[in-house]
Amino acid sequence: KDGGTRAAVEAMRPDIEPLPAFAAAADEQHAIIAMDGVGASVGFHRHAAVWQTQVTGRKAWWLMPPQVTQVGRYGPPRVEGQVYDHRNACEYMFRRPLPPGAELCILGPGETMLLPQDWWHATCGLDEVAVSAGGWLQDQRAGAVKEKLMAPPPPPPAS
Repeated sequence: KDGGTRAAVEAMRPDIEPLPAFAAAADEQHAIIAMDGVGASVGFHRHAAVWQTQVTGRKAWWLMPPQVTQVGRYGPPRVEGQVYDHRNACEYMFRRPLPPGAELCILGPGETMLLPQDWWHATCGLDEVAVSAGGWLQDQRAGAVKEKLMAPPPPPPAS
């Protein structure tokens, strides 16, 4: 659909294939590609389980377990009464204290993050070019889970 994205993926293909055994098949279209620069960031959030392999550059990840309290239905985490809603997680490197209990992990090229479902995480690009590729660990297509549940069982193996 997007020629620029497709060209970028094709250029990275030698660095991201073969896909790990746990990755969704390419035709399921669950790819996640993150192209960041120094200071590009996403604040604390959580979602379904994903994997991300750092292709080039480095990326900082701050992690907290799913038991950390959430403010509202889609809000940021709250730890010991403090709300951590900073949009630029890079601030945790120098300007703001980390939430108590948060862990820092810095991924370099060839390293992979397996992020379990609902784990809080925030990221920060540490190099001029920091690219990672990965995907969802469960089917994210609308209706796909229902399709799988409603599908007839496979025929028994021939004997």
